Amino acid sequence: MPGECGARIRRFDGEYRWFLFRAVPIRNDGGDIVRWYGTDTDIEDLKRAEEKLQQDERELRQVVDLIPQLIFVFEPGGKYLYVNRAALKYWGSFDRDDILSSYAALSGLSDPDEFERLRTQREEGLARGVPFNLEMLIRRDDGAVRCFLVCYNPLLDEQGHVSSVVCDSN
Repeated sequence: MPGECGARIRRFDGEYRWFLFRAVPIRNDGGDIVRWYGTDTDIEDLKRAEEKLQQDERELRQVVDLIPQLIFVFEPGGKYLYVNRAALKYWGSFDRDDILSSYAALSGLSDPDEFERLRTQREEGLARGVPFNLEMLIRRDDGAVRCFLVCYNPLLDEQGHVSSVVCDSN
């Protein structure tokens, strides 16, 4: 059975580096393993690049969390992918897991008629695949309602389809 694993090993020059080991058996007509072919590939640079990317992503999320505007990212179907700290603070009773687990969680933040109107306008805007704005009334956790101009910025995949939407509100 073919297999692979990664491990840090000491290279000929004494430096420890990550390697990816792969092995594939060669079988005879009877199904017996007669030989193994394998490769070991130095993946240290790849590991370092992945760690740097993860660090950059953490730092970017921290920066976005410090922006005082309400910022959220969602899929075209409505599932939320990210909500910044300012939005969480404004909505109060919702925690990040509540919002990320259900699009419906936010439906209670506006009047039901308002919610349906906005959903329809949002779907029409997303179908065009270009940035657009919507004015909306959003209820805060304490019941106060404020009018926001929400800027929708669709992100497109390689085929030109909306893959996610970044929103910020003024």
